[in-house]
Amino acid sequence: MACSPLWSEISRVWDALRDNIYWLARNHSSLRFWDDTWIPSLGPIRPLELDDDLIDPSLQLCDFVVPDGSWDLCTISNLLP
Repeated sequence: MACSPLWSEISRVWDALRDNIYWLARNHSSLRFWDDTWIPSLGPIRPLELDDDLIDPSLQLCDFVVPDGSWDLCTISNLLP
């Protein structure tokens, strides 16, 4: 079965497209902290983390944000060496 011309073009440029896709973090409850691209210029931050033992893959972006929308610096600082 042949792909449509649109899907053929998307598959041709998929690597570049994937590298430039990011989430708009309006509802950050569904964004995975380590694996989703929520910082466009950085991409997923899992490869940047130094110690794999510190990574909890279930953490979401909302785990690092307090109710007023600002960063939970205490939680973030616990992950830093």
